[in-house]
Amino acid sequence: MADMAKCREAIARHTARLLWTDHHFQLATTVARLPGLVEHMRPPRRFFRVILKGAADLCLLTPGIDRDDNNAVRIISAEAAAEFLSLLLVTPHTRNIVCALETGLLEFMVDLDAVCPSHRVVPELEDHLTRSLVLPIVLRAFRRRFDAMQGNKRMSSYTQERFRDMLHVFSDQWRAYSEAMENKAWKRAISCSNANAKNHDSTMRPCPCGEEFYCSARCQRDHWRAVHRGECCREDGVWGLDGELP
Repeated sequence: MADMAKCREAIARHTARLLWTDHHFQLATTVARLPGLVEHMRPPRRFFRVILKGAADLCLLTPGIDRDDNNAVRIISAEAAAEFLSLLLVTPHTRNIVCALETGLLEFMVDLDAVCPSHRVVPELEDHLTRSLVLPIVLRAFRRRFDAMQGNKRMSSYTQERFRDMLHVFSDQWRAYSEAMENKAWKRAISCSNANAKNHDSTMRPCPCGEEFYCSARCQRDHWRAVHRGECCREDGVWGLDGELP
């Protein structure tokens, strides 16, 4: 009887903790939905690690607790975490989605989909991630994490079966990216911004601002002194978008 009482007490404590987690993420989602807030949220990498690890360990993978009512509570808690995460990822810049990938987004999507395949959050995350694969910085982060998952047979097989369309897009994008990096044809398809020079090299490199391209350091220096010094926005990132493009 004493052991049974202790077991009930442990389950009650864990359920209370799950409910607190659920309310916590629901409140965070409500705050993040305030107008103009989420577009400027750039949490540190450890923030995403805490969300993903906490939701996976506490809400999805807790051993020894199999009661149906408790399972329902922990799934709700995980869904609340996923909805908050989804809100953070749909932003104009790429930093959040890269941090999420690096700290276990793919693994969390697999775990949540396995216990709650009908929930809308996983398809939303999948859709946003798939569309973001056109960006090189996201593509590279996806490749690193997907490669790391290959040592886990359950994760690997589930991902290849459930997220087949996303992996097909990834494969196509990675092939195109690899070919572009290898042949560098784009570097020969752009004219040097220093039109006053008589001779030019065959390949170009961009100014950090993304507005001008140069075939050599000399052309870049001459054009900088004559024109570009007063208009370069390199301190604000590519095209002045403050890091929103890779």
